[in-house]
Amino acid sequence: MCVCVCVCVCVCVGKDYALVHAAPIVCVFVLDYDGIPIPGPYEIESKVVSPPNIRSPHYAVICTSEQVKIVSLPSMKQKRKEKISDRIHERVFKAWIVRVKVPAAPVGAARDWNPALAVLTTSGTFLAYSLPGLRLCFQKNEMIDMNDHK
Repeated sequence: MCVCVCVCVCVCVGKDYALVHAAPIVCVFVLDYDGIPIPGPYEIESKVVSPPNIRSPHYAVICTSEQVKIVSLPSMKQKRKEKISDRIHERVFKAWIVRVKVPAAPVGAARDWNPALAVLTTSGTFLAYSLPGLRLCFQKNEMIDMNDHK
């Protein structure tokens, strides 16, 4: 037996954020007050992760092919910006948020990892940035053909 449920959703634009350059957006992430990525509701319901810190501000991480921006929410003010195309003269191929293990986490710490933004460029350079501070933590140059890894 199959049960169908219909739900009506109303969507409206609350604020519009325009980027000055015309580079395509690669990805967008939302972080809570502590800089932890906001999980999906199914992850919270199944107790896979703890609920996000709802204190303000939250942060939007906007990755384009040329740069990464951290925008404070709900004020929409830019907190940090890193122009990757100026740093290494390459474009962003893919970006995602990863968990980085903290080697010297104290016993009983709330978590033994920190979120980081991992960036892969078109020529295979791997960059890792801290979140939400957007400081470069790691850079590894590997010349690979990105057409073979799509």
